[in-house]
Amino acid sequence: MEFTPRISQILKILLANGTPIGKQEIAEELGVSKRTVQREFEYLELCIRKYNLKLVNYKGKGVVLEGSVEDLVKLEENLREEQYPDAADREGRRRRLLFELLRDRTPRKLFYYSQMLGVSEATAGSDMDSLCDWLEESHLGIVRRPGYGVILEGDERDYREAMRRFIEETAGHSDAYSSGDITGEIFAEALLDAADSGIYSLLEGDTVRRVDKVLRQLNEPKILQLADSAYAGLVIHISIVIERLQQGAALNSVPPEMGNLEFWDDYDLAVRILEAMEKEFEIEIPRGELSYVLLHIRGAKMAYTGEEKELPGDLGDDQVLSMIDRMIDVYNRDIADELKEDEEFLRGLLVHLRPVLVRLSTGLRIHNPILDDIKEEYGDIFEACRRAAAVITEETGYEVNEAEVGFLAMHFGAAQERVRENKQYTRKVSIGIVCASGFGVARLMMTRLKDKLGKETGAGQRQDNCHGL
Repeated sequence: MEFTPRISQILKILLANGTPIGKQEIAEELGVSKRTVQREFEYLELCIRKYNLKLVNYKGKGVVLEGSVEDLVKLEENLREEQYPDAADREGRRRRLLFELLRDRTPRKLFYYSQMLGVSEATAGSDMDSLCDWLEESHLGIVRRPGYGVILEGDERDYREAMRRFIEETAGHSDAYSSGDITGEIFAEALLDAADSGIYSLLEGDTVRRVDKVLRQLNEPKILQLADSAYAGLVIHISIVIERLQQGAALNSVPPEMGNLEFWDDYDLAVRILEAMEKEFEIEIPRGELSYVLLHIRGAKMAYTGEEKELPGDLGDDQVLSMIDRMIDVYNRDIADELKEDEEFLRGLLVHLRPVLVRLSTGLRIHNPILDDIKEEYGDIFEACRRAAAVITEETGYEVNEAEVGFLAMHFGAAQERVRENKQYTRKVSIGIVCASGFGVARLMMTRLKDKLGKETGAGQRQDNCHGL
């Protein structure tokens, strides 16, 4: 959606008329005051700029939309496809408002948003208040100044992280993140259409497709090892970089806590990625953007196949191994020994924890699309993992958020299930008794075996198995 409902109505009138029409006439057709229409015209010209159209005012006659036939047809087609939020759907309405605040950092009056959402200004203001907690988590705030309007305020890095978080939360359950076969155009289209049929697309489709194409053409082993969700996140991350640079918003400085970037693992990979993007988009990418992309690569989830060659870093790191040992004890002492012998679990957890520590140390957020399901369906495991995560906090000083706890629950829960299955498994055997003293002695021996072992092994379940010779 690109226009408020009112602006969409005005544009439809202008397109249908095709000749100059007065604002009073438009107001009468809409059933509103001329002043209301005049207020909408303050934003209308900005809205049609991307279509290469303009409003021309003919004195004494009115206004008319002018531009090429192709551009006018394109606008008309987009207006037919417009979808508007249901005013009664409070959650959808507020998400729509958040999207608009993130999409356009131009100061807008509250009236603009109330008209877009089809609610009163008081309701729009209440909706805006409800977004404060979400925005504060992203270190952003809403600024409202009389005569100036409403706008998001915050650091460029935080603004980008909020964009990425919004996209991931909105598209979290889509095939673009869950499919095991994400390729080229299919991936790009799925990513764009994932969030409510594209209503909440903050990124241009062409940018996403080109970023995806460049990454695949690089054929870098580290990129190929990324989990599907992490790869999708990397595409989003770089697409945001490209579009923000094209809009004149660049990160020119490296965060002090990152120090000398050359000493970071994957520094050379980040350089190769951005050099390829510079060539593809014909732009210059400043060094500050390198740190932004490098952080995402270092904090990305890796795919785990169970093969040792897939494991990143030094697996002999005593501190990490010791931390995992303590986490297992805190998680569940009753099955701690079995968990510590589960090689698949230990290796998978090692792979998982390395990017976790990077994310925690740099404040990089990760979205867990099934967090609510985990908390509801596996509440006991989640709470046990919350206790286990406290070990990470004790060792590193970093607080572990619920999204990360949810991912830990997936690892611990799968291992716990394997322990349960192993304890339940019983191998059934058939026993035949051959006794030279005759059938009676053989039957007596069978009865004793059945009493002794029958419940554990299934011995003596069929008398036909016992023969006296």
